[in-house]
Amino acid sequence: MALPDIVIIANPIILGIIAVFGRIWTGKRLKKIEVSLAKKQYIHQIQFNREFNIYQALWKKLVTLIRRSEFLLCSGFFNLQNPQDDSRGKELEKTLTDTYQVLVNNIPFFSPAVYKPARKIFDLLNKETESVRLGLRPLFVDPGFEDYDKVKEAITEIRPYVKEVEEAIRERIYGKEEK
Repeated sequence: MALPDIVIIANPIILGIIAVFGRIWTGKRLKKIEVSLAKKQYIHQIQFNREFNIYQALWKKLVTLIRRSEFLLCSGFFNLQNPQDDSRGKELEKTLTDTYQVLVNNIPFFSPAVYKPARKIFDLLNKETESVRLGLRPLFVDPGFEDYDKVKEAITEIRPYVKEVEEAIRERIYGKEEK
């Protein structure tokens, strides 16, 4: 048997062995990739669920905080200097504290697009309640009060931030909308 005949016979055998080993190697590599993707998907799902729950909690606290603030700061029912007489003032204080806790305890999980405007809302409302607490403005604010417009403006200033938080949460949950 001549060398060319041996090559002709050995060539399919060698190619067959290479193909078998190639399939085995490719299968192992493919399995590693599948495991890696499954792990990443699982982690992503856990992160999404965590973030979603935080955004639900934040939104609920912000809505409650804004409603109580609008009612109390602009309606003449706010009295934090005498908390025994003002259960609504205590409710607002508790809501402020609860909102702050949601914000601070979850900073690493927030998208900056959500955290920044949410923090701005908290800071604006906290500033208004602080001015009452410190006696910088009267206990009862009504439309006749000289700084009533400033108080109303502070409450109105919050609205764009609320919209910004809402849109940022929607984008985080549903992805960027096509326009």
